[in-house]
Amino acid sequence: MNPFEKFHSLDSDVTECISFINFDKDGISLSPSGKRLVVDHSTEALNIDQYRQFHKSMISMGFKDDEWLLLHANLKTKYLNTLKLDNHYYRLCFFTKRFNESFSKEHNLSGLENIYFPFCDELIDELKNSKRKKKYVCYNGSLQVHRIIFINDLLKKNLVKHGLISLHEKPTEEFFDMIDTEQFNFIGKSIDRDSDFFVTSPHSITNIKLGKNIDGSDVDLWCTLDKSHMKDTFFCIVPETSYFLLEQDDYLFITEKTYKSIINHPSIILGRPHTLRHLRELGFKTFDKMFDESYDEELDDMKRFEMVLNEVERLCNMDDVELQKIYESCIDIILHNQKIILSETKTLNEAKGELIDEY
Repeated sequence: MNPFEKFHSLDSDVTECISFINFDKDGISLSPSGKRLVVDHSTEALNIDQYRQFHKSMISMGFKDDEWLLLHANLKTKYLNTLKLDNHYYRLCFFTKRFNESFSKEHNLSGLENIYFPFCDELIDELKNSKRKKKYVCYNGSLQVHRIIFINDLLKKNLVKHGLISLHEKPTEEFFDMIDTEQFNFIGKSIDRDSDFFVTSPHSITNIKLGKNIDGSDVDLWCTLDKSHMKDTFFCIVPETSYFLLEQDDYLFITEKTYKSIINHPSIILGRPHTLRHLRELGFKTFDKMFDESYDEELDDMKRFEMVLNEVERLCNMDDVELQKIYESCIDIILHNQKIILSETKTLNEAKGELIDEY
């Protein structure tokens, strides 16, 4: 019995013992040698505690260390029997190559008409000549502590008026209470729970129908920003999925939020340290013409948080004419980043195949 058959011989209550792993038919396979069960968890990144739980569960299911292999999206840490797969990068490469004017119209993606990669001259002229109404756009999906405290600081500094800000979930009292617990004492910030922004949430700012499924993926995971947002703002604040990691661990998780932003708009990343460093290693250029990007090297979470916030405040206080000049100087960076993602020759499955080939 090979490991794949062994896994499927187990009762479902045994294989469902790891709540954060999706053991579905697409996530489980047999390695090329037939000797290892391959668990594909590459849409997410594991921290050290999650890995230890997973490892312990594999042992409890009767698997030896040479009988399994785990794929995940922690781009830094190496755990026993794990391989790093930048799932979101390869997915965005695939989507970007498919995205064109006819595809947008075919799927009725309102707000994305005439968007395709690389940007055509007409679209570039339109972006350059647009009279911008706001300074920035900031997309916030699910509730995350760093997203809420960042919005809260934008409110305190009266910077919300300069931005287009979405928040797809209304913070509950339980969520606010969690921020006030001892676990997050290091943040040192109080949240204005009664602010109009939080009370009236959720907030949607896009014409794209979120939750619409195309080719097995939600539209809000796609490779572009709403065209009107690119025309109405100078830059994008990207509040990544992962920011704080409360235990000591070398951890980096980059999602489609970052990749789709840097190929469309000048971007500053509210995420893990060395995110920009990783992007540059892939060949992308970052936006040092607009931002002081030293925040990317800051390991202290709250210092890095304040550095990003200060950059946003600095740009919000800048004259629009001056900011427009900086924006136009970033167009070449955006076009370069589009070429990088369009020139990727591997598909996600090919990248995965290369990783597990020797197993």
